Amino acid sequence: MLYETSTPEAAVDAEERYHAPLCYPGTRVQYIEEITKWATANNEDGTIPPLYWMKGPATVGKSAIAQTCAEWLKESGHLAAAFFFSANGRRKAHSRFFLTLAYQLSTTLPEYREIINHKVSVDKAIVKATMSSQFRSLIVEPLQELREKGKDIRRRPIIIDGLDECLNTSAQIKIIKIIASSIRAGSTPFRWAIFSREEPDIVSAFTSFTKPSFCHSVFLPISRKTDGEIELYLRNGFENILHRRNLLHLEPSWPTAQQIWMLVDDAAGLFIHPAIVLRLINRHPYPEFKEILEDILNPISKQGRQSAYAELDALYMLILRHIPKNILLPTQLLFSQIEYPPPTFDEPVNLEHSYLDQDLSSTTRSSLHPTLLCVHGDIAFRHKSFYDFLCDPARSLSFCVTTLAMYQNAFDRLIQQHHHYASSYAIQGPSRASSSASFSWPQGSEFVDSWIKAQTFLGISLLLSHDDPLFHTFLESLPLSSLCKCAELDYRISLLGSIKLYGSGVFLDASIIGLREDGASRFNEGSHFTQLEDCTEFDPEVFLAMVDKLEKLRVIKPYHRRFSSSRVASVLHAVSRQGLSGKKSGLYKLGHGDKSVVWYWEFNTEKQYFHEFLTVNYEEAMAFYKAEKFAIWGINGDGDSRGAEDEDGSNVRTEVMSNAEDEVGSNVEEGERGPRIINVHAPTEKREKESTVIQPHSSGPTSSTHILLAFADYCEFRIYGDLRSVIRPLVVLHGGPGVTSEYLTPCSTLTAQRSIPIIIYDQLGCGRSTHLPEKMGDIEFWTEQLFLDELKDLLNYLGIYEDYDLFGNSWGGMLAARHAVRQAGGLKHLVIMSSPASMDLWVEAQEVLRRKLPQDVQDTLDKCEREGKTDSKEYQDAVLVYYSHYLCTIQPMPEPLAKSFEALEKDPTVYYTMNGPSEFFVTGPLKTWSILDEVHKIAVPTLLTNGAMDEAADSCVYPFFRLIPRVRWTQFAKSSHMAHFEEPERFFDIVGTFLSE
Repeated sequence: MLYETSTPEAAVDAEERYHAPLCYPGTRVQYIEEITKWATANNEDGTIPPLYWMKGPATVGKSAIAQTCAEWLKESGHLAAAFFFSANGRRKAHSRFFLTLAYQLSTTLPEYREIINHKVSVDKAIVKATMSSQFRSLIVEPLQELREKGKDIRRRPIIIDGLDECLNTSAQIKIIKIIASSIRAGSTPFRWAIFSREEPDIVSAFTSFTKPSFCHSVFLPISRKTDGEIELYLRNGFENILHRRNLLHLEPSWPTAQQIWMLVDDAAGLFIHPAIVLRLINRHPYPEFKEILEDILNPISKQGRQSAYAELDALYMLILRHIPKNILLPTQLLFSQIEYPPPTFDEPVNLEHSYLDQDLSSTTRSSLHPTLLCVHGDIAFRHKSFYDFLCDPARSLSFCVTTLAMYQNAFDRLIQQHHHYASSYAIQGPSRASSSASFSWPQGSEFVDSWIKAQTFLGISLLLSHDDPLFHTFLESLPLSSLCKCAELDYRISLLGSIKLYGSGVFLDASIIGLREDGASRFNEGSHFTQLEDCTEFDPEVFLAMVDKLEKLRVIKPYHRRFSSSRVASVLHAVSRQGLSGKKSGLYKLGHGDKSVVWYWEFNTEKQYFHEFLTVNYEEAMAFYKAEKFAIWGINGDGDSRGAEDEDGSNVRTEVMSNAEDEVGSNVEEGERGPRIINVHAPTEKREKESTVIQPHSSGPTSSTHILLAFADYCEFRIYGDLRSVIRPLVVLHGGPGVTSEYLTPCSTLTAQRSIPIIIYDQLGCGRSTHLPEKMGDIEFWTEQLFLDELKDLLNYLGIYEDYDLFGNSWGGMLAARHAVRQAGGLKHLVIMSSPASMDLWVEAQEVLRRKLPQDVQDTLDKCEREGKTDSKEYQDAVLVYYSHYLCTIQPMPEPLAKSFEALEKDPTVYYTMNGPSEFFVTGPLKTWSILDEVHKIAVPTLLTNGAMDEAADSCVYPFFRLIPRVRWTQFAKSSHMAHFEEPERFFDIVGTFLSE
């Protein structure tokens, strides 16, 4: 198991590193002797530092020195272990670093091997633990156990090369700190030699080691003092080229002494330059030798070059100019994607059958992948300097692979290839996929061809997914018109193909949310679960911004299991902006139609975890996630960042509630403190039985336009707390008009915290009150006065008209303000939450907010409104984008709000008649509503609130603040239209304090 989770290709003698750079005999002698002496000398006087750091710029030969020293130390029996990092392939992953060192140590220390084999067999999660835990469990503790048995391990060196090429910057620092801590504690008998560039973070880590007795630092410069060694290297290199072709008789005439000295001068102290020259010439036939060398030495290609790498860059440019123009773009695209190194594998497989048809274990599949990736050869950069050159537009000019044009070309090609491969797949059952062959290699087999086809498609799909770093570059660089093509990708085929290719089981080094190889994956039937193993690099603000952009692009849309793709689902699941700490989650549909999957993510910055899953069966996947949580990846919840769990031991609920919902749920108790729900449709005897708690008033509606005979026959209300209390009751008015009161049930928090009796009711035409769908469009019936009369009826019915407070949200606040002007009775306090003082101001504000939406969304809204297609799906989808920004910013949306919008969708009679098709396209009688000429008549103390991202913008609510005599205005910085969900603690504290005054 340790071998499978290590990186064998990082060893000094790994087959993959067969062409690793070595110091040519007679060169770099000073450094090689110094390092080998340091590594092998006795330390009786305590003067030999246990830490050695060779630093220097790129291409000066650090890796060649490290390789040469490591080979000599291994051959002489002194080497303990070695790890050669590389920007290519698995050797850049820090998660395998200490596992690899432990495996190498186990190959030479039999008793040590027995101890760690036992440890891994007892606790398989060790291989997925943090680096500190791996180092302690697999290296420190076994060596300590050996010492306790009287079996000390002699001091030996460990070589670490290319630390700066470790993918994770924070992991580079962590490795240095772990090593330094072990040296100080004396917990390991090793001397550590680290070779790296002088990257700022690494330099900072080493600056804390000021004592020469602790760390010896050596700088390897770009120096012309190496000219003699470079000349020796070149002469012997050319001799070998001629010798392999039996052309040694040409040696005196080619290359000439002048040409060699010109090459030495061009190298300017960099060994990488002559190495590339020799390699380039060696790949051509003899008749082209002279021409190639003359091109290399051509001064025209070097004009204007001033940097330390000028000659090296000129050589690279020369090589690239030899690429035929008709294949230059594909070659550049290839360069931008080179990742994998050559692996080794010797397990027998059945080559006569398709890989996809074979019943292979997850372990076998995992073991096969490195071999299959390179079964027809491999392409990798021999040296990172060429990669650096290609990525720097100032050096590589038109050959640069990181320009906007190249990103656009790569993106377009990936999109094209995704559709090409996806079209050859077929769904077999609800959660399986198969593929017809779309290409093969001439010398291949069905087994290999089927795997390559699947891996190619899935690799392309990954590059176009939110989990790959390249996709994040696309998001930052490319125009929306290009990025929106991602909405048409077949995410379902990609997911099912991945499950088929990899099988069930846990896989390490997965890319996740743009952090390459920082995740652990698990595939189940129809689902792919991933967790971020190290949250150090996770930036919640960046992640949430990415989610926002994907939603704007319509690549994802809010998903709700009950509402499917309806407009309500979008309102219910906008991304939370309730601060950037604590627990957040999101639930979305990724893709469109039968090409889509469900995407769920959850993170907690305090407990340091990020989880996500993609699934074709949300119910099963969420049930599995709730049941297993951190155990999904074989990791126990032990209290650290890998096993964090909610403090109460619970797992995430299927629909994640906001803090406000939790508070509401906690205050519902048995007896007087619980919510008293009175069904006003119940018989009179039932109401009389409840009269000990409320004092019902029998008067009916005062308006002759009411169809119904009595208030109790058409209105449903709920009472939280006890109306017999000495504390003044608060009546809560919901918005819409026509949205039910369910979303305002969190107001019962005031009952739990301050014992304030709360009355919440559904206005006529919605919720549990009487519905009148036959009155759709009847503006003579649905009037403001109708609802003013209804409110007064309620106050009289409950016997509280002479002493009460009033709270209204949105339309409810408009209604409450008018009531306070015209028929206040015993009103003592008024709360106006996110309500406009004039619909003209409201519409103007909506136009401003609307123009902040993506241009394609604006165009859709304008077109549909112009053509009278506001009931179309196209229009409703565009409205969703607006709602997710300015109506509510919580994902998934709380259950009370979900129920309110579900009810609105079922019966929009009141909303459509009085308001119109949307918040910003008002066509009903409310279009002319205003209280500007009366608002000064509000005499009671008034609390005015709105959110910083509210559709009830400041311009809408300001007249209340200017004209009401006794008013205060509080704005909630992290909220939109629903501050009681978005900032519940602060919201109810402010409201409760105000009502208690």
